[in-house]
Amino acid sequence: MIKITETLSDKKNFVRVDLYSLGERIVAGELTHSPDAASMPFNSDSFDFKMYAL
Repeated sequence: MIKITETLSDKKNFVRVDLYSLGERIVAGELTHSPDAASMPFNSDSFDFKMYAL
């Protein structure tokens, strides 16, 4: 699983790789390219307001 994760995340600044072991199979669930599941606040309150107002 580590080798698969390293291959999938190669040359990316950040990526969370969700893998599942199903018996003899390894299945990729998702690749997330944002920390904190993209729920962290933005640095600028005005930008935060604009994003949540959409």
